[in-house]
Amino acid sequence: MDDYNFHDWAKFRVRKSEDKPTGPHFAAVLLDTRTELSPSYEDRPGNGYDSNTVPDVTYFAFPDQETLSEWALRASKDKKHFFCFEVKKLATVELKVSIDVGL
Repeated sequence: MDDYNFHDWAKFRVRKSEDKPTGPHFAAVLLDTRTELSPSYEDRPGNGYDSNTVPDVTYFAFPDQETLSEWALRASKDKKHFFCFEVKKLATVELKVSIDVGL
């Protein structure tokens, strides 16, 4: 069995609207952290960037339970923090505006 490699699972990541699943699927949410560099607030020569650790949450949408199970096995062996669930139906959102001026 291969070790966990984030790039092996990239096609299942939901990063933008176009990636959003349109129907039932199996999901995993990976909870991690990453380091971000930001310009330092202090304006002194030689003081470049501050390093900050920030949360990094990744949603994966798998087409079937077998693929989710393979991902979960590899992620577990690599001591990743995650949770999984089955999505049977996606909700629809409808916005309605009602104005009553009391006349």
